[in-house]
Amino acid sequence: MALSSKTLKTRIRSVRNIGKITKAMELVSATKMRRAVKATLAARPYAAAAAETAAALAVKQNGGAIFFTPRSVIKKVTVVILAGNRGLCGSFNTQVVAAARNALRSRFGSELPAISWIAVGKKGLALLTKSGEKVSAELVKADSLEKAEEFFALGRYLTKQFIDGEIDEVMLAYTDFRSVLKQTPKLKTILPISSNLEAKLPSYKSMTEFMFEPNKTVVINYLVPRLIETELYQALLESNASEEAARMMAMKNAAEAAGELADDLILTGNQLRQAMITREIAEIAAASN
Repeated sequence: MALSSKTLKTRIRSVRNIGKITKAMELVSATKMRRAVKATLAARPYAAAAAETAAALAVKQNGGAIFFTPRSVIKKVTVVILAGNRGLCGSFNTQVVAAARNALRSRFGSELPAISWIAVGKKGLALLTKSGEKVSAELVKADSLEKAEEFFALGRYLTKQFIDGEIDEVMLAYTDFRSVLKQTPKLKTILPISSNLEAKLPSYKSMTEFMFEPNKTVVINYLVPRLIETELYQALLESNASEEAARMMAMKNAAEAAGELADDLILTGNQLRQAMITREIAEIAAASN
């Protein structure tokens, strides 16, 4: 269907306006991403030290404490999934939900335990609800996390549920930030703290036993919930950085696509105008003859 010159001009103007909007959104996302990445990288050493401490305790406990002992039968699993509140970030939200579901099927096969989901972020809740999953709770997620304490209530809740036997395993699904161009969805178990990390910490094999004051039970019962809170906080930082990076790249690609489309429409308009000029010249020449 032939396009009129007026229609082409309207489309070019619309595409250019969309390109301006997506370019502005790219710049906003780039600013947010730099701030989120800075917070993520600053917290990583602390999170790594916390993970090493948890692994060391698991190795020395040899499964002797409730936090380190896997349940003989896994009947109830809680999965905390970290997603975004908004779209326009490519496949960021759908990937983390799909990766979590695939990982669960890969581990448990057809004999899936009773899985309840805790959705952090509006898009995660929407995707889980649409697919018919059981969502037991929804947490409001700020676009930028200012304080670690804002996320600690969830850690305390999960720890209590695990201690009381209400759940047999707690898993965390989030997107790990690798670079601006690469973000990797992950699903990992945070409770119980498995002793299979011993291979990563060979130095702890030859260490003497830890000294606990006032006693081992009191220290571990205080320390492990703090370690879980640290895991959750670091995962949220990683997820926020990944979301802003994904949104920045999505808006960058959209702005470039808008520019290419505008160029194509301009070329089409030039060809249309040239065809009109050629036809008019041909008509004048025919009339003259």
